[in-house]
Amino acid sequence: MSDDPRKGGGIFAAHAELIGRVTLMWSDVHAQVGQLFEDFCSSEEAQKRYWETQSDRTQRQLLLSVGSVALQDYPDLRERLEKTLASVHPAHAHISRPERYASDTAAFPTLKETGLKTFHGF
Repeated sequence: MSDDPRKGGGIFAAHAELIGRVTLMWSDVHAQVGQLFEDFCSSEEAQKRYWETQSDRTQRQLLLSVGSVALQDYPDLRERLEKTLASVHPAHAHISRPERYASDTAAFPTLKETGLKTFHGF
């Protein structure tokens, strides 16, 4: 069987549901992070620049920047925002919540291993 996704076989077909779940979850996280940015920053120009940015990492850095200003009187919340944004990387969820991506527990070790490699390479 071919691994070519255009042929519907191999690894892609075996993990199509997993790929779909990850994609949907990442979209949800992305929307929530964007909403936080809009809550912290009322500048329409900055919001436009945020949404036009193609890099998720850059968007998280922008959020941390405006969040640091908005939460300057609340150091505990600022620290929580920083830790949360650090854990938003999609590979982190593969490590901490593999059941979200596969119902077969035999796949959990592979998901965690791949997540660790990806996360530490980030």
